[in-house]
Amino acid sequence: MIGDIKKMIRRRLKWFSLDNSGSALVSVVVVAVFLSVIATTIVYISGKNFQIKANDYQNKNTFYKAEMALDEFKGALAADVSEAFKFAYKEVMPDFAYLDNGDDRNEKFKEYYFDYLYYKWTGATKHETDIPGDVTTHVNVRGESIYETVANFTSGLPNFSTYFIKEDELASGDEKMCVAWDTNKPGRFIIKNVRVWCTENGYSSYICTDIAMDSPAYYMGITTPPAGGTPAEDMNKDKLYMGDYILYMNWHKY
Repeated sequence: MIGDIKKMIRRRLKWFSLDNSGSALVSVVVVAVFLSVIATTIVYISGKNFQIKANDYQNKNTFYKAEMALDEFKGALAADVSEAFKFAYKEVMPDFAYLDNGDDRNEKFKEYYFDYLYYKWTGATKHETDIPGDVTTHVNVRGESIYETVANFTSGLPNFSTYFIKEDELASGDEKMCVAWDTNKPGRFIIKNVRVWCTENGYSSYICTDIAMDSPAYYMGITTPPAGGTPAEDMNKDKLYMGDYILYMNWHKY
């Protein structure tokens, strides 16, 4: 009797015994699925990073091309600044002794400098300066659009000509390009609202800026030092780099 009970208990326990056959296969499948998830995640993240870098490259590419066009235009303006400096210097020197002090000489220098630039771009002057007849302007017809003047001036600038936004391409509400003088800083000539735009492969960069041409830091005698108290011995430089006096103002990118 007892022996039969023991046999019955053994048979019942056998049903609850664990069968380990196939466990290795299950383990392999679980590990494979886990590795697949990790691999998929890595590929996804890598693809996203690649796309971000590609987008960044395309954005920078269009931006640098637009900026290169502006720099080309800015570099060409150095010739105008150099001519204006020479003209102003020649005009002031004959009257050097008759002008009361350094401030008067410097003021006249800036007026001559500004008027020369203004004449080059408009065919007119602000201070009634007598500009020699042999001075060529960028204006074919006096009073023509500043866009026509820019087109005349930049005909030899391939990058700027390619990316420059012309008057008939302006968006609604955009201010037109014009020339102006800074009433707060005598001698500063400004070309306002210069716009360039580059688009490639669905990516675009749009830049608008003013370009100011300051009178070079050449002083014909110091009576009142400029703001900041610059020492007199530093007022005149050994070399004047005209590009240093062509400045971006109100620069913004879209």
